[in-house]
Amino acid sequence: MNNIKQVFVEKEFIDDSLRVRGFADLIINLDNGEFHLYDIKSANAWAYKMRVGRKGTPSKHQQMQVATYGLMMENDPEIGRVDSLNIIYYNKDNSSIKIASQSKDDTMLSAFTYWDAINQEHIDGLPQLEKGVSPVEDWECRYCSFRTICEEDKGKE
Repeated sequence: MNNIKQVFVEKEFIDDSLRVRGFADLIINLDNGEFHLYDIKSANAWAYKMRVGRKGTPSKHQQMQVATYGLMMENDPEIGRVDSLNIIYYNKDNSSIKIASQSKDDTMLSAFTYWDAINQEHIDGLPQLEKGVSPVEDWECRYCSFRTICEEDKGKE
């Protein structure tokens, strides 16, 4: 049995090749050299039941997020690999969890293709952000590094 060698919590990645920055919730490094990535999604009992109980599978957005962290881990000089991609759904009301493991190769290829297309399309700089397109959901703005730019651009065409 492998033991935990090292744990990273809220590990920041800045990937110049992808032109992306992110914070991985949890990375567990085992003594056999494997690195396992976990993204944690928490919700109250009602939201947990609606998201996890009915669908039971991660959204495309959640898959892309964890796959993007996986790409950044592989490009990171300190880590250099990722052996599994996982999403932990945590019910804040009763502490129950469900873990959804992702297909590493397929999901990471999709994420790489996505970021490559974004970077090719906007090689000269940041694209104009549009509500309903990027971001898709209102709550995503709270976590976006470009929130202040969007707020300054409101009303501009």
